[in-house]
Amino acid sequence: MSPSRPDEVTISQSVAVLIDGNNLERSIHTETDDPQTMVNFDTLVPKLLGNRGLNRLIYFREGKQISVKLQERLYANYHGSVRPCHKSADIPLTIKAMQLASKVDTIIIMSGDSDFIELVNHLKFEGVRVEIAAVPRTTSHLLVEEADYFHKITADDWFTLTPKKPGIKRHKKRQTDSTQPMCPYLPLSRLPRYALLVVLLVPSAAMATSKLVVGHFSSLPLGQTTPPGWEVLSFKKVPRHSRYTLIRDGDTTVIKAVSQAAASGLLRRISIDPGEYPLVQWRWRIEKLIKKSDIHSRRGDDYPARLYITFQYEADKLGFIKRMQYRAARLLLGDIPAAAINYVWANKAPVGAITVNAYTGFTQMIVVNSGKAQLGKWVTLRRNIYQDYLQAFGTPPPLINDVAIMTDSDDTGERATAYYGDITFSKAPH
Repeated sequence: MSPSRPDEVTISQSVAVLIDGNNLERSIHTETDDPQTMVNFDTLVPKLLGNRGLNRLIYFREGKQISVKLQERLYANYHGSVRPCHKSADIPLTIKAMQLASKVDTIIIMSGDSDFIELVNHLKFEGVRVEIAAVPRTTSHLLVEEADYFHKITADDWFTLTPKKPGIKRHKKRQTDSTQPMCPYLPLSRLPRYALLVVLLVPSAAMATSKLVVGHFSSLPLGQTTPPGWEVLSFKKVPRHSRYTLIRDGDTTVIKAVSQAAASGLLRRISIDPGEYPLVQWRWRIEKLIKKSDIHSRRGDDYPARLYITFQYEADKLGFIKRMQYRAARLLLGDIPAAAINYVWANKAPVGAITVNAYTGFTQMIVVNSGKAQLGKWVTLRRNIYQDYLQAFGTPPPLINDVAIMTDSDDTGERATAYYGDITFSKAPH
């Protein structure tokens, strides 16, 4: 039991509660599997406020079908308002939060969407306390980590409406509602999975497209520096490039990468739907670790081996703050992706660790090998890129548009050598 607050302490904080209605509704309906479930603001809002003062309560929701009763109740109880949004709620909510930053002590964002991470960081920089209130199971863990406090919305905070006229009419209403997306981040990339059910009826057709070979290095002749279909991936302000060569390793051909205080990669531009081909498999081998490698530091942002996967830029799905930060990052760092995952061989970070890149918040690092245990040995790795993106960014992934390999040591000034085998993407087993 937490200690009681001393009687002589008076709290005069003012709080603004900003609600992403689509995200909140979708999360609760997912949790209960019942579209009739509603948030009980009469109990939730007082719980969120404690004994702090309410400055503003605004409910943002995409679409025009907004309950009149909800509007009336929020106004009657909290002088709150409902703001219909032409598209998604993130941009108007972000703009309002920035407008209120100098007027309140705390802003409570009622959403679990990772798109608000940049907004949270911005508000904290401005000196505002930021709290998140959302259903835990559908909330981005990165959003929770960035917030000053996380309020868990649970079954105690919602109720289920009893339909007035059960039967055929109610059933038809539910069918109609289910065709309307409750969230602007509907995972359209899953649609090919349903189309796949038709393909599975013809085994030969399914077999022909069950695997995409992105890097077929084993079939190439020796000596080439750049495999056909691949190109050099270089970075602004990094003049020295790593060297890549096709060599013989036993009875197969692989790529040897050598970096001496250098950084560059080999990249293939290819469009892949991670909803249809979620499993990525590759193998690699390294000779030694980079001693000063540190996944949390710019000075240590070097890895003997990494698989670098970038995703399509979808401006309409990025929040306002995130779009502005992305444009600024491109001016500073060059042509960086709007979203990327790096699978890396780290020095000390534990396998399975997911952390934001030291240079840009648009790239997430996932440790798949770590330490000396497998030095000098070929390691075959298989990851579900769809699930990894969902865990790292909190939303379903857009299309993949680049796949790259990279061995770099420019930040540490050390030497690194790695070998890369074939890279494939395949469908998940059914």
